[in-house]
Amino acid sequence: MQPSSAFCQTPASLSMDTNAPNLATAGTPDDGGGPEIKVNVSHGPSHHEVHLPAQSTFGDLKKLLVHKTGLEPEQQRLFFRGIEKDDKQHLHQEGVKDKSKLLLLEGTASKEKKLEEARKQNEMSKASEAVAGVRAEVDKLSNR
Repeated sequence: MQPSSAFCQTPASLSMDTNAPNLATAGTPDDGGGPEIKVNVSHGPSHHEVHLPAQSTFGDLKKLLVHKTGLEPEQQRLFFRGIEKDDKQHLHQEGVKDKSKLLLLEGTASKEKKLEEARKQNEMSKASEAVAGVRAEVDKLSNR
């Protein structure tokens, strides 16, 4: 029995962005992953609408969110109905349906890493200013 043409689309053709990862290689079934659903993902003040096959995993959804949020999948924490979901869990098996709402939070390790990078950048900036001050003093002394 041939599947209907509605189910023969490849998952990559269902994504909103042509640069989105090909879900066929990201662990979804070869039959196209079932009907397409639209999920709304809240990330801070931003809201992202994502179209993907209902049988996709939360890991697949994270891969699609990378280009929208700038967060790599390992930096993302996805919640549905107040519970954090594992990357290998399937959306449809966890009750995610068309127009469902999910919450995306940045992982604490990612936040700590960004804070550490900002602190290092601040230190480098201060050191650079100090070197510039010393150079200015040396230039003044060499002109005498």
